[in-house]
Amino acid sequence: MSPKTPLALFRHDCAPIRIPPPMIAVDTREQHPYTFHGYPRLAGTISTTLETGDYALLDYPELARVERKSLADLVHTLSPGGGRTRFLAE
Repeated sequence: MSPKTPLALFRHDCAPIRIPPPMIAVDTREQHPYTFHGYPRLAGTISTTLETGDYALLDYPELARVERKSLADLVHTLSPGGGRTRFLAE
């Protein structure tokens, strides 16, 4: 499948909607960014500064964001004495 192939979004009782393959925005502060090689339905990645998260849909960052964390970092972030307040503010 070519990266130029549109994606088809399906919803119950609706005609499919075709959209262009999304471009993934990768935060410039991400130390070891994921490359997304091998995902033919993605248009590619672009490095940019994101307000929140490490990855987002370039054209729709408010729709989908991902914060990549190790398990230890996640536990610390969500714990009351850790970075929970900052996490909830973001």
